[in-house]
Amino acid sequence: MDKHRLALTVLTLLPLVVACGTGAASDGGSGSASAGTGSASAGGGSVVRRTDPSSVTGVHWRVDSLSSGGTTRKAPDGAYLRIDDHGRAHGNYGCNSFGAAAAFRDGRIDFGPAEATDMACAKEPMAFESAFSRALAGRSLAAAVDHGRLTLTTENGDRVCA
Repeated sequence: MDKHRLALTVLTLLPLVVACGTGAASDGGSGSASAGTGSASAGGGSVVRRTDPSSVTGVHWRVDSLSSGGTTRKAPDGAYLRIDDHGRAHGNYGCNSFGAAAAFRDGRIDFGPAEATDMACAKEPMAFESAFSRALAGRSLAAAVDHGRLTLTTENGDRVCA
């Protein structure tokens, strides 16, 4: 009976853990990873916390996963996002480095078109990179920081978890 209960508990909690991982953000020195305030509605009617820009900027956010179209992909090692205090985002899609304008507006981050390096990599990192770049470039994403975790949500419910 106890094994059955344990199995049910694991199967119930696993999707929650997989959705946005469990690792914490790594602070690069100038930002913090504290929770934002207020609330905002993201795509799909989910309620997320409205995030103060100071809780997002200056932090080296290691990307854990990307959920798109009902599929969650684990990020390759090295995938990250960092937004500075001067309106620029930069990071690594999992293979190639990128940079883009980033502006905060009403609990959202508006990303401009990205400029990226153009290296060839293995199939899996390139597939993640393609999905990650589509999620950010030229889009407005709801931003939520909760317990040191950043979640960016597109208007159609896709999520980048860092």
